[in-house]
Amino acid sequence: MVDNGYISLVLPYESLPEIERIIAGTRLTISRLTLVKPIPNAAPKRILVELKNGRVSNQERNELVIELGRHMYSPEYTELTREFYLKM
Repeated sequence: MVDNGYISLVLPYESLPEIERIIAGTRLTISRLTLVKPIPNAAPKRILVELKNGRVSNQERNELVIELGRHMYSPEYTELTREFYLKM
């Protein structure tokens, strides 16, 4: 295992407890966690999770909302995906 290695994953929200269970007995730590919500008042549907080897002093946690209204994408989502879509 590389000392400064990391892995980034996109997973269903329901898999978060399983990821935490799997890494509990390892040197891996969640360094960044983003809860992805389809609309502002909805429950998260996905997680963006970054795992790093070793301890992390400050876990970055945030939330990403995809749509503010029908086909009205949030500025954060637009910024994140603009290189993947032609009309973002």
